[in-house]
Amino acid sequence: MPGLLSCPVETYLPLLLKLWRDRSAVRPLRRDMPARGTAFTESELWEAGHAVRELSRGFTRDRRLAGRSYMDDPRLLGGYLLYFWPVSYAQTWAAATLAGLLRPSTNRRVLDIGSGPGPSSLALADMGMSSVTAADRSDASLALARDIARDAGKRLQTRTADLTKESDVERLSGSGPFDLLVAVHTLNELWVADPDRIQRRVTLMVRLARLLAPGGRVLLVEPALTTTANDSILVRDSLVRDGWTVVSPCTFAGDCPALPSGTCHAEVAWDPPRAVTRLAHAARIGKEALAFSYFLLAPKGTERAADDVEAQRPTSHPVGHYRVVSERFLAKSGRVRLLVCGPEGRFPVSVDGRSELPAARTLRGLGRYDLVSVERAEKRETGYGLTGESSLRVVRRALGRSQREP
Repeated sequence: MPGLLSCPVETYLPLLLKLWRDRSAVRPLRRDMPARGTAFTESELWEAGHAVRELSRGFTRDRRLAGRSYMDDPRLLGGYLLYFWPVSYAQTWAAATLAGLLRPSTNRRVLDIGSGPGPSSLALADMGMSSVTAADRSDASLALARDIARDAGKRLQTRTADLTKESDVERLSGSGPFDLLVAVHTLNELWVADPDRIQRRVTLMVRLARLLAPGGRVLLVEPALTTTANDSILVRDSLVRDGWTVVSPCTFAGDCPALPSGTCHAEVAWDPPRAVTRLAHAARIGKEALAFSYFLLAPKGTERAADDVEAQRPTSHPVGHYRVVSERFLAKSGRVRLLVCGPEGRFPVSVDGRSELPAARTLRGLGRYDLVSVERAEKRETGYGLTGESSLRVVRRALGRSQREP
């Protein structure tokens, strides 16, 4: 069964630390300098920890750094390279795995838009993609990506492109066509304050889809903040209405039923490298789980692959595949509940917390983004309840999840 996320991000940490030290204005005293590896000096930990905290606030609270060239600031560079670079690498690995992209491929050409210094690009290269092109508006970020790739012995192509300019997007076609287009933490930083930001992002995705080869896919990954996740859902809904198909994680083919009052995101448990954990503690933030919103999409007119998860038609009773979209919680009535999303939309499934029915034991072992099959559930005032006649079966465990008992 799936366990903690496993990815080779730790191999990059010595390279990232060296890169920062070579560019950092901070020069620790010789007696404070560790010999090698990823051990921080006290002064480095203090400086990088403060940078991580400032970046985290700028990304998640006031959002003042969204869309800004924060990596041009030497004070913030260490925080990004030593913390957010590894986290972005791991999130890309997790999202691509959840989306079913971690499969042997002899020829999968990838375009990583808004790549920054290449964490997602190098994660995809390490997953076995045959060719990866990193595109970003910042030449300085692309230079960092090339340095990291070179030091790691990886092949990486780079292209300068401002995604807000149609002419730059068109020029990217000279490097294609591509089998996979990836945008990790990219769309939420475009047109941030624009009231038409959703439509602009949708228009951008339609333009970028022209760079895909037949059968190509688009992977969107965004932070799990309510604002960014819900904006990602709105982009998803608009593309679906235009004829695009959600390959993963949705089994519901219409507008996302989480909106307007809810949200939806994945959570993947992982054991971060020690250097990342130390920085998280220094910045007073936690990173024991990777939380993000993702969609793997097939553009309009694209044929579905045989192993794509098929969205299913609604029926009068819950039957088919459903995605668990919440943690379990105990209601005042003593029933254990969780939310699932599938052919009929989004609704609670519950069972008596003391029940020893097979379906009850299965429900108590479920976690967010597990894929399940539900049959013969009983309609209740709110949602559906499991009885002795019900069937609840795990189709696929989410990454970072294993069988859990209460």
